[in-house]
Amino acid sequence: MLFSNIHEDHIQTHRTMISMTREELLKTAVELLNEENFSEVKADLEGYHKPEEIISKITYKRITPDLTAIKDGRIYVFTIVLEDDPDIDNWYIISNYVQINKGVFYLMVPQDKKKEIQKMLRDYRINAQLIQLQVS
Repeated sequence: MLFSNIHEDHIQTHRTMISMTREELLKTAVELLNEENFSEVKADLEGYHKPEEIISKITYKRITPDLTAIKDGRIYVFTIVLEDDPDIDNWYIISNYVQINKGVFYLMVPQDKKKEIQKMLRDYRINAQLIQLQVS
């Protein structure tokens, strides 16, 4: 399963075969979270509540993650990265939010972007784990 071995101590890569739109990917992720007994799953999909905005306490910038869920009292925040120009500012704000709230931040990234994104995470000191997508 995609989320069966979630560890917070290091970046861990999960693989799944994917050839989907953002919405289809989001639907698949929601199904997997439900199977893994996450609660309060929120996504911008029909039948689900939209995730709550995360607001930067410094810039007051508002960010809505792609997906949020709760498990064992911890918040899990997921962002899908399919663009060529990722929004590092958003990642930084989400990373700070989950650290303050003792949560976990996941970036769902295409296989061909993994190394580039890992470097960005190190360079900008963003605490996020990767779920690697094989996009065909």
